[in-house]
Amino acid sequence: MSQGAASTISRVDRRRQQTKLRLTDEAIRLTIERGFDHFTVDELAEAVGISRRTFFNYFASKEDVLLGDQREHAHREVTQRFVAGLPTGDLLEDMVAAIATMLEPESPSPQRIRLFHQAVESEPKLAKMFHARYLDRADRLAELVAEREGIDADSPRARVAVDLIGALITRAFTTFATFASGDADPTDAGSTDPGPSLLDLLRQNLAVARDLLASTAPA
Repeated sequence: MSQGAASTISRVDRRRQQTKLRLTDEAIRLTIERGFDHFTVDELAEAVGISRRTFFNYFASKEDVLLGDQREHAHREVTQRFVAGLPTGDLLEDMVAAIATMLEPESPSPQRIRLFHQAVESEPKLAKMFHARYLDRADRLAELVAEREGIDADSPRARVAVDLIGALITRAFTTFATFASGDADPTDAGSTDPGPSLLDLLRQNLAVARDLLASTAPA
């Protein structure tokens, strides 16, 4: 592939991702302002300047705009690399690497995460769907761990790995979101440092978990 063709693809990918983020931001805003059931796909599409038909090139449903793409092909390359034991061969490190790759295009900001949680918490129906999808994704991740490790998806190793990573992600998102609320560090109120990224926090949490497990292991 020529450099010009690759550059064109990159520009197309960037525009596509920007449109997806605009749809997500608008869906969050409308959910907070009106409620999830009180705006339509047509209104959402119109708000970002695309047609209803084009909307479905980005998301399969209104729910997916807020809760993530459920289509199997969305992260196929990432999951294939993970199952193959890449990139490091360390299970937990590679789970973090896979999550990092999936989150990178979304470039979540503290403000977006805080508003997303506000939208979910304001809508019991949406909160229920969010929890159901979390469980579905945990089951799917356990299946990928099992395939990679040659074990059963319900084995303690697969389930503990998934639960541990889930806890580390939750803690990372919670910490990251505080940067939007002004609670991150009151002593640095005048600082322009944006603080650690979400992925930095996730990796820090993994290091802390490893240290805790090592320091409490029986002699």
